Amino acid sequence: MNTIAIGQTAEQLACRYLLTQGLRHIGQNFNRRIGEIDLIMFDDKADSWVLVEVRYRKNSRYGNPVVSVDSNKQRKLKVAARAFLQQHAHPQQSARIDVIALSPLDPDANDEMERGLALYGRVSTEFEDHALDWFINAIDG
Repeated sequence: MNTIAIGQTAEQLACRYLLTQGLRHIGQNFNRRIGEIDLIMFDDKADSWVLVEVRYRKNSRYGNPVVSVDSNKQRKLKVAARAFLQQHAHPQQSARIDVIALSPLDPDANDEMERGLALYGRVSTEFEDHALDWFINAIDG
């Protein structure tokens, strides 16, 4: 499987998870020259846009995939988010940028204690044979 197909599969997995959390899927792959938003979701309860960056690593050898969201990537996400919100959001609506980090479950890993906890905007769980970390409001914008 090539990297584009892997990325699309990871985005679909993240989207399915967010749907189970009550978010509504609006779109994906909002592209601007400077950056892209992987998933565009909406939280009807909070009347808020949820713009999601999805990161995937096939193993944990190099750490959690979220570490790849460096300051340069955060800047690009903020610019893309502003462009999207200018086109689609009402002035009274709020928005946030979340990050979903995915990797296949590692049967040898010993991190069960983190799974299922929500700490400081982080939800760690298992979903469809993957370790999933959801960083809520991960990037100030």
